[in-house]
Amino acid sequence: MIMKPYKKICNMSGAVIAAVLFMTLYTFGLNTAAEEVTAQPRLEKTVPFIAFYSRSGKTRMTAESLQKKLSCEMGEIVSKKDRTGFLGVFTCVLDQLLDRDDVQDAFPRTLTAYNPIVIAAPIWVGNLASPVRTFLKQTDIKGKDIYIIATYNGKLDAEKEAAIQQFVTAQGCNLKKMYKVITKEKTRQDIDGEVQIIAQELSRDADKKQQVVAR
Repeated sequence: MIMKPYKKICNMSGAVIAAVLFMTLYTFGLNTAAEEVTAQPRLEKTVPFIAFYSRSGKTRMTAESLQKKLSCEMGEIVSKKDRTGFLGVFTCVLDQLLDRDDVQDAFPRTLTAYNPIVIAAPIWVGNLASPVRTFLKQTDIKGKDIYIIATYNGKLDAEKEAAIQQFVTAQGCNLKKMYKVITKEKTRQDIDGEVQIIAQELSRDADKKQQVVAR
């Protein structure tokens, strides 16, 4: 007579525990699903980032002009080699002819969150300057959209331009376009005029990418 009520109580307790467990798991599942729905993926910045190297100052002038027009961030590639004066020029030429890597300070930015990246680079002996080649090899730009702005005084024939483009794409990036700016005997105002056209194209590309991201 005493056992029956006891069994009934035990059965009721088991049912209550099962119900509580079910509600707990159900609530947890709803919260988890809500978090998955509301979580947003981290988006890359669609405003370009500018990286540049400059020995004489003309490439810096080009990069600064573009930065002003795009209102974007910029970082300088700094070589630890002494490239000033006659001996500096000799070092630059040897680096180009022997395809030597540069020795550099750490780049001031991590580029993971930026896309596209604009690289302003002088041309030495028909190729990207050694500091820029080294930067491209040592920086993770795989999958990034890259724009090159090549600055130079003389000429850059089609074969050498193609070789530069091949080198850049070999780093695993998507070379969108290579612009060329002849800086010889040009003032800042002259360079500003050429950079204005580049800035307009980059702004249009950034707007298109932003529209795609927003969809």
